Amino acid sequence: MKQLTCFVGGLRPPSKPPVLPIALDGNDPATFLNRASAGPGPQPNLSIHFDYSRFTPAFVPAQSSLVSLHLALRALTQNPVSGPISTIGAILTDRFPPKAGVLGVMFDIGFKSTVADPTFNTLPREGCAVFLDAIRDLRGDGPDYDREVGFTFVHEIGHIFNLWHLDSPANFMAHSQVPAPFGHGALFFKSAHTKFLSFVDTSPFVEPGGSPWGERGGLGPPGDHPSNMPQGHATLSLKIGARQREFWMFE
Repeated sequence: MKQLTCFVGGLRPPSKPPVLPIALDGNDPATFLNRASAGPGPQPNLSIHFDYSRFTPAFVPAQSSLVSLHLALRALTQNPVSGPISTIGAILTDRFPPKAGVLGVMFDIGFKSTVADPTFNTLPREGCAVFLDAIRDLRGDGPDYDREVGFTFVHEIGHIFNLWHLDSPANFMAHSQVPAPFGHGALFFKSAHTKFLSFVDTSPFVEPGGSPWGERGGLGPPGDHPSNMPQGHATLSLKIGARQREFWMFE
């Protein structure tokens, strides 16, 4: 059985402080994740629990960015630079200005060999973020807000385990952009996901800190399709070229 601790931390404080510990329909989110990891078998293959002892929503002048999220995650998990790992992190913060409407993101998608900053060259799939002010903008201050926070929390942690989006029927790995939060009937992982999660203690394609996002070794679909990307990640690329490869100096 894979034993994991998920430390819950903060970055910039949201306008409405979160209710801790996070709950969904009165349940600890760990209940849904551990139960799903049993796959077709009777016993779960994952034992995850959430630890709030490091939650200090320290104010930082800069807005949330990929760099600040990575730095906060490093301080939160305190993981070594090589696996395997036994801790992951979930960061609660205000919003993500590059994509102001996004509710959450698993930003730690993998190695970036072209980026010199070592912040981006640590283990992949160690953490995620939930943007509480973006959720408040969408759901208001009532029970819909609390429900969306809990649902998004489980959804983004699912991405840490390399789970991909499946929108129909509504389930934990469906996109949340609907007129109202999903009801109790959506609080489950589909069979393809439970089977995938059942390999959490044996496969680097499932274990946090293992393969980069979307590399699933045939256990699940590859991550190159837009619907399989973690919410909030751009899938559009731009290449700029010149018609001529050489120019005269007067040109």
